[in-house]
Amino acid sequence: MNIYDLNQQDNMEAKVHPNDEMYLFFTTHPLTKDAPLQAYFDSGDSMKSSLLGIFDKIGFRMEGANSFFEFACGYGRFTRHLVKMISPQKITVSDVYREAVDFQKEMFGVKGFYSEFDPADVAIPERYDIIFVASLFSHLPLKTWRPWLKKLYESLSDNGVLIFSTHGKSCMANPSDMSDAGFLYCHMSESKTHSFEDYATTYVTSEFVHKAVTEETGQPVLLEMPKCLWSYQDVYVVRKPKTDELITNDESCIFCKIIAGEIPAYKVYEDDDVLAFLDITPVNSGHTLVIPKKHYPNLLELPEEMACKIVSIIKKITPAILAGVVAKDFNLGLNNGKLSGQVVDHLHWHIMPRFEGDGYDLWHGKSYGEGQAEEVLRKIKENFN
Repeated sequence: MNIYDLNQQDNMEAKVHPNDEMYLFFTTHPLTKDAPLQAYFDSGDSMKSSLLGIFDKIGFRMEGANSFFEFACGYGRFTRHLVKMISPQKITVSDVYREAVDFQKEMFGVKGFYSEFDPADVAIPERYDIIFVASLFSHLPLKTWRPWLKKLYESLSDNGVLIFSTHGKSCMANPSDMSDAGFLYCHMSESKTHSFEDYATTYVTSEFVHKAVTEETGQPVLLEMPKCLWSYQDVYVVRKPKTDELITNDESCIFCKIIAGEIPAYKVYEDDDVLAFLDITPVNSGHTLVIPKKHYPNLLELPEEMACKIVSIIKKITPAILAGVVAKDFNLGLNNGKLSGQVVDHLHWHIMPRFEGDGYDLWHGKSYGEGQAEEVLRKIKENFN
């Protein structure tokens, strides 16, 4: 069965534009030149599988999306698979190749508009639930890398997700060539028409991407999946929160400054949502603070799912902390409010290793008077919601 028969059975349009640079790339690559059409369609199908895997990890349902924006879409390597999953009327495509946009609109029935190399020259007409950008940030120069990241993020609808891929350091022939800034732009590309001033080959570190995402969007990276796309490019996901979810960090908060990198810290653990670092005035060696990266003053304001995640991380890192300082037991402390001893108005847990005779005292207990325990219990139960 040849590829045309296969795609007719799948109800997928098999026509490829003669100027499709990705198809032309497969016609010359040593591993695919004998069957370039098969490689072209397999590549698009692989993109579809990767995207579905990403949605599964972040709990996102594509069928619930009202709009999908494929940016830097090319001539439809992926779009021909996408239209089998959601209605073409929900899909918008864009590319600097105008004939590519026109081809997709005619071939697949999707919406589309022309792009430019400079994001300042492009007006994105809508807000989208999903923005998918495959193999563009892997080719942008520094002058447009961050501006495109910001512009695309701002084009998300509330609760929308931006998904983009990069060449990570592992893609480099000589990783030691990576710059200290974590960004390397090399004058080579599969494109035969783009100028190296606007489009070449870009390598970035994970640290560079996380920093750029935080600074340009105000949000952490929701998900990072190394070598997720074609078992080669790294994929990053950023979610734009609902308006009523937005909680900004407090500029005067010392913990927020640590999160922003303005104050150094001895970091024990870090991900997109949580940071753990050594207390600089420890009760005992190994005393560690665990905080959410968003600024919540106390436990009662922390979302339940984030509370569950933090407790899970505490369980994960505590054995390593205890082993590192050769301790067996520990206290887990959480102060809420000034009267409880909370000094920094940013929710934080204390993991405090304990040692024999360390001199650290807990509170001293009191006794209830006659009938007092019953009265307190009654009042507590009256206030359960």
